[in-house]
Amino acid sequence: MRGLSSQDLSEDTWPEPPSPSDRLHNTTLKAIVPLPTVGAPLDSPANPIYFAPHPVGSLVMAIYPGTTAFYRGVVRSRETERPREDLPASAATTKGKKGRPPAMVAVPDAEQRYFVVFEDDNDQVQLIERGDIAEWPGSQSDKR
Repeated sequence: MRGLSSQDLSEDTWPEPPSPSDRLHNTTLKAIVPLPTVGAPLDSPANPIYFAPHPVGSLVMAIYPGTTAFYRGVVRSRETERPREDLPASAATTKGKKGRPPAMVAVPDAEQRYFVVFEDDNDQVQLIERGDIAEWPGSQSDKR
């Protein structure tokens, strides 16, 4: 196998370093999609309580599980109950029948997760956290 010589590595073979203008992207405020922040203080506009719930059938963008990328999907349903052990201690201590904590408890709107079907995902239903979902830009519910 032949090694590289200094002639093989001339300046012409290396890509140009990116200029500052290559990293600059202009946009408008209308094009920015706000995302809820789970755990944000109650007085913060980023808290999920200030975001309207996504109705069943709405077009959304959500982070696909196991990735960091948003994909287009449709809300199939919202989580209304969760096993007691999956909720914070304050919700898990509510009393059910006969004074025992119930196995399933109601989930407050601000903590609900969504069941979403993503495009090109063989109709699989994925459970998405409230902070990982936003309305699809330009969708019908966007045009109120």
